[in-house]
Order: sequence, then structure tokens, then C-alpha cells
Amino acid sequence: MRFVHAYIRENDESLLAVKQRSKRPFHIIESVLQHYGLPVELKYLAVIESDLKTTAVSRVGAKGPWQLMAGTAHDLGLKVDSTADERTNFYKSTKAAALYLRDLHNTFKDWLLVLAAYNAGPLPVFKAIRRANSNDYRQLERYLPAESRQHVRRFLATAYYFDVMMDDGMQVAQRAPITRHPGPAKDVKMKPVPVMTTTGVAVAGPGEVTVQVNGGGFPGRAVLLGVLQRRRDGLAA
Repeated sequence: MRFVHAYIRENDESLLAVKQRSKRPFHIIESVLQHYGLPVELKYLAVIESDLKTTAVSRVGAKGPWQLMAGTAHDLGLKVDSTADERTNFYKSTKAAALYLRDLHNTFKDWLLVLAAYNAGPLPVFKAIRRANSNDYRQLERYLPAESRQHVRRFLATAYYFDVMMDDGMQVAQRAPITRHPGPAKDVKMKPVPVMTTTGVAVAGPGEVTVQVNGGGFPGRAVLLGVLQRRRDGLAA
């Protein structure tokens, strides 16, 4: 949890700014993800990629809310030439990203691996799987590029911020105090959330976190709590 709270403390202003203007973009993203049968939590990927901005451009030329490279965008059916760049079209680029995410999940069958592959490309993930002799993210994480490991952590922290800290029932009593001062990040104790989701995950009580994901489901609120609790030492590294 230390990485999560440290990340949120460092990025609280930008996260709040995204939250305040996220209603319409999230509505568009959710409708597209649902159309393609994908988990709506993937909308947070656009937050860490671009802060939901169509004008975002990376140092390597990725562009738009989903930070697609020109070649990838073209392969996904977007027009990218001297007359138009549909990577900056919010709806069209979201459809393209959804298709790409669906293809990645068909390949890797694991959403954490999908997030890593979205950042680094499939090849580094395949290499990590071979080196670890496992497709368990916890086993192969150390073999992934550092940027991809950070990418997955940022996604989990962002999802935690939106799905847990900003939840109406938790944001006042359980939101970590945000202060700007030097020194190591400290853990903030948080009450478990007793909830059952469609992915088959329940959080029962302190020390009683059960994670069981069926049918390729994606971490919702309960899963995030479970994953973060089980991986808190790794996240703090």
C-alpha cells in the first residue's frame, strides 16, 4: 500500500483535476468497453496514459487519450496521415484501444499482463513469461521492463483512487490524508470493504481477503483491495 499512497500524494492535484472532468469521457469509454465485452475499469488506463486528454503526445510519438503509436493505430483501423490523425478523436481512438486490449487479453488471458503489454508491447511480456517459466504476474514481474512494472502499479493506484478513495461511502472517513512534506511514505490503515462482485471476489474482514477471479474477470473494488493487500511489499519496492 505504500506505493499507492505515495503515488496518490504525489499526484493528488492532477488526479482530482481528472476526476472533476471525467464524467463525459468515462461515459464514452464505458459504453465502448461494454460494447466489446471488456471491464469498465480499463477506463483508468486512459487516465494514466493521458489524463484523458486528446492532445497528449509522448516523447516517442504516441498520441491521443490512449497514447497509440502511429503504426498500431493504423493496424487498428485509424487514419493517421498528413490530412488527419484519428488518434486524437476520443471516440474512434477508444474503439481502437478497446480492440487492442481485447486482442491482448485473448493472447495473455490475464489483465495485469495485458496492462504490461499495452505499455511495452507483447514481446517483452512473452520474454518475461519464458524467463520466469510462468504466466503468473507475481512470478514474472521482475523480468518485465521497469517502465512496464511502474505502469501496472500506476494503474492499480489510479483505480484505487477512483474506485475506493473517491467512493461516496469511503472518501471522507477513509481517504488518506494528503500532505506535501519530505520523508518516506507511511501506510494508512484502511477498513476492508465487505463486497461481492460479479468476478467472484469477496473481502470479508481484517486478514480475511479472498481473491477468486472467474471467467477472466477484472479487478473491481474488492479485487483491488485484495491484490494490493497481498502485494503490498512488492508495491512498496
